Amino acid sequence: MDAGAGSIRIDGSQWSAGAAGQDQKVQLDVGADLFGTGQGGQVSGETVLGGPPGTNVTVEIHNSGQSAVTVTMDGVHPDKVVQPGATTTVKATYPSSGALHVRYR
Repeated sequence: MDAGAGSIRIDGSQWSAGAAGQDQKVQLDVGADLFGTGQGGQVSGETVLGGPPGTNVTVEIHNSGQSAVTVTMDGVHPDKVVQPGATTTVKATYPSSGALHVRYR
């Protein structure tokens, strides 16, 4: 996935450093072998994205693993199932806390 201008990458997750009032774009890879097993097993975890409350965010979710991954995001229904090798896009808005939780299993 291309980082693009104005984007940063931390721990396999990438997001824009947009200011208040600017839409943000985030790229997550939810299928990576986070535990270093080298076996491509099922992964689970949580990423917390932060941004100004009320800011729109587009989350591009890629699954580089070998198993389907179910992704749950605050305020987004229904959950998204991302098949191996697939990418899906989800749009959300940062809540008043400024923290958007993305859980995957």
